[in-house]
Amino acid sequence: MNARRTRILLLESDEQTLIDMQQYLEDAGFDTTITWDPGEAMQLARSWQFDLLLVGDHPPEIVAGEILRELQSRRIPVSCVILQRRPGTFDAEYFYSLGASGVIQGTKYSEVERWLREHLSLRAAAAGA
Repeated sequence: MNARRTRILLLESDEQTLIDMQQYLEDAGFDTTITWDPGEAMQLARSWQFDLLLVGDHPPEIVAGEILRELQSRRIPVSCVILQRRPGTFDAEYFYSLGASGVIQGTKYSEVERWLREHLSLRAAAAGA
C-alpha cells in the first residue's frame, strides 16, 4: 500500500516560477496544485484538502499577510510557508507573528524541498508523540 503523498498548494504570481516549482515538487514526490490568484488560493485552502500552503513573496507583504490573517480567522488547519526569493525584501518575524509555519529564504527549489521535508518530518514526529 502506498503512503499518501503530501498535498501542497502553491500561490505564486510569477508564472514561470509557478510552473518550474510545481514540476520540481511533483518530481520530488509531492502532489502540487498551483494558482497565481490569492482569492482562488483561499478558496482552495478552505477545502481543507492541503497539508501545506506555499506563498511566494511577490507582492511582498500584502498578499501573504492577508492570507495568514484569513487562515487564522477561519481556523483553517494548514501550515503556511512564505517563500522569500529576494533576500531582505521583508521581515520574517512579521510573518511568524501572523502564524506562518516558516519563511524559506532562497531561490533554489532544492532548499525549498529540504525545508519542506524537515518541517513535515518534525510535524509527523510531534503528531506521533
